[in-house]
Amino acid sequence: MTLTTAQASSIESWLRGTALEPENPITAFKLGAAYADAHQLFAARLSLLRATELCPTYAEAWSLLGEIYWKQDDISAARDALVKAVSLTPDYQAARERLNALCQQKGIAPPAPAAWPRPTVNPQRGAGDWQLHPSHDEMELRALISARGYDDRCIIKLAVILFAGGRSIEAECMVRFVLSCDPENANALLALSSIAHHQGRVEDALKFAIAATDSMPEHPLAGVQALSCTLAVCAWGRFDQLKARALKALSVMPGAAQPAEALFFVDDPAILAACGQALANTIGAAAPRAQIPTPPAPVSSDAQRRLTIGYISADFHFHPIGRLIAELISHHARGEFIIRAYSVWASADNPVRDVVRTACDSFDELHGLEARAAAEKISTDKVDILIDMTGYTLNSRTDILAHRPAPIQVCFAGYLGTMGAPFIDYQISDAVVAANPESLCATESLVRLPHSMLAGDRHRFAGMSEAVTRAHV
Repeated sequence: MTLTTAQASSIESWLRGTALEPENPITAFKLGAAYADAHQLFAARLSLLRATELCPTYAEAWSLLGEIYWKQDDISAARDALVKAVSLTPDYQAARERLNALCQQKGIAPPAPAAWPRPTVNPQRGAGDWQLHPSHDEMELRALISARGYDDRCIIKLAVILFAGGRSIEAECMVRFVLSCDPENANALLALSSIAHHQGRVEDALKFAIAATDSMPEHPLAGVQALSCTLAVCAWGRFDQLKARALKALSVMPGAAQPAEALFFVDDPAILAACGQALANTIGAAAPRAQIPTPPAPVSSDAQRRLTIGYISADFHFHPIGRLIAELISHHARGEFIIRAYSVWASADNPVRDVVRTACDSFDELHGLEARAAAEKISTDKVDILIDMTGYTLNSRTDILAHRPAPIQVCFAGYLGTMGAPFIDYQISDAVVAANPESLCATESLVRLPHSMLAGDRHRFAGMSEAVTRAHV
């Protein structure tokens, strides 16, 4: 193929660059890209391999290398290179699109699928068979797969771990491989539903969840997932049937639904409490209290000491909770209390955050800290009463409270159901939310305010840099 003047000039330029800087991965990548533009695939492949050798985390080089392998019809190598690019940079959209296109066109399987024999499908496989000991991390699972050959439980569990780590494309490849072997594998269908839901493909998520419930009607997770997707897309045709399945599932396995999710369709306080307790037990199991020395509770002889109140939240920004509590915090009697705020979710500076920061004696960012480190910080601050305003809602860090960093811990405003957690002592409520306290099955002691638990800010916050959209609602 005859090169254009521009193509020849680009190749010549980057050849000089690599001669001057033979250890520079960028010049090796640029030379590979120039060869690729000129359709000289073999030369492009060599240059890109050199770039990835010099810099193994060069996601752009891995992505282009995957495209070159694809053009050379080396599908396995193309898959591996694109998966590498996406795993290195999860938000690399071009690499994701290339990998998606490859998966759809070629039916790509997960890494090294050729070595896995086709399974003998067991129609009696139970709903909980996929669950492995939580200590199985990615490397251990890969070793198990390598040793056992095809094992749908290990592959799906590995896919779940990859998905949780932001590697959804690689996770989806693995799940689809299981389905290519066993199209009615309920656990694989559920995993695919979760991935699709996370990617915003809610109708696809519903389709896969329905298929899982049809494949295994007694699967406790399938009914809940299908109902969750039904609510998201307002597909009411099967709502009553799916709600009945979900409620039956929760009576057997309360942990099948997130507590905040269960609030949308569960009316029975006992089931809601069981959902909270199931999640609290999971969180608490990873946070032995002995790790954090709990400060002693204040006693009557401490009357001259100001109590320290800590507010912990993911919502110190333009969020309903942030707007509600900003002024409330500023009205504490500062002569009697030390007020500290702990933000567990990163957000840009904004008027809500500024009001909270000004109203407190200290404002600390705990986002990105492991639960134990965050709990140690709160414990070191000698917080007497720690008030959690996120509960089990989005970006919750209940795992921090599970370490018991304060002697008195309270749930307020963000989540209105019972937490079901032994490390939450009180819940602030009112006569509307807790009209009949005895029937709520609450594990916390209820503190019912005389009027409303929600003390709204009387001022409007100005300064939003963008128009309000549905995303802000």
